[in-house]
Amino acid sequence: MRLDSRVAMASTALFPGLGQLYTGGKKRTAVYMALETLCLVNIVREEMRSVNYRRHADSLSEGEIWRGRTPEQLEADSVRSHEESVDWRWTLAAVMVFAFMDSYDYSHLSSFDMEEIEGLTLLPILGPDERVGLQLGLSF
Repeated sequence: MRLDSRVAMASTALFPGLGQLYTGGKKRTAVYMALETLCLVNIVREEMRSVNYRRHADSLSEGEIWRGRTPEQLEADSVRSHEESVDWRWTLAAVMVFAFMDSYDYSHLSSFDMEEIEGLTLLPILGPDERVGLQLGLSF
C-alpha cells in the first residue's frame, strides 16, 4: 500500500509521533512522542524557573537574600534558566526535523515490496582502527 508523504508529514506537525503511527511504526511513534514531550516539559520547567528567579530578584531590597541568593545571583540564575530553555527549544526543533524526515522516508518506503529483497542483510561493522562500515549479506 502506498502512503501519502504529505499526510505523514502533516500528521507529524499536528501531534508528536502521529506521522510515524500513520506509516506503521509503533516503536518510532513512542520514541518521538517521548522525545518531544521531554523537550516540551523541560522548556516549560526552565521558563518557570527563570520567571520565578526574576520575580524574587525584583522583590528583594538591597542586602536581602532569598534561599541564600542575592538579587544579582537570582538574576544570573534567571538568565541561565532562560538559556537552558532556549537550548531545549533547539533540541525540540532538531527532534521535529528528524520526525518529519522519518515520516516522509517511511511513507515512500511503504511502496517497496519487501519480499523481493528478503535475502539481503545490511549490517554495520566496526573495524579495529575505529572505522565504521557497512556489510552487505546475500542469502540464497
